[in-house]
Amino acid sequence: MIDAEGFEAHRDQLGELLVILHKTTTWLAFASFCGYGLAAWYLYRGHIPLALGIATASYLFFRLFRPLSLAILRRIAALREDLWPAMQWLDAQIRAHGAETVIAWLDERLFPKP
Repeated sequence: MIDAEGFEAHRDQLGELLVILHKTTTWLAFASFCGYGLAAWYLYRGHIPLALGIATASYLFFRLFRPLSLAILRRIAALREDLWPAMQWLDAQIRAHGAETVIAWLDERLFPKP
């Protein structure tokens, strides 16, 4: 069970962390799909090996976007003293319950759908 008391103690900072996380994942996914577009462009230009290499790299980058976005979030939080305790709480919850579960739980509470 996710620690609700810790959530309430860090609610504002967790909201800020989640906004940063979502922006980061959006940009990383965008970069990955730009790679797919570049691969398609090279494919139609007749550079098949290069297109396959770019598409493969884009796919691998896309597969790593969650761990990479969390690493970027940790780096940003480490630079800001006000966010670091909330990041430590978030890391503990992710280790205990998994990233998908914790992020979905936080999204549901911090950004409820109307």
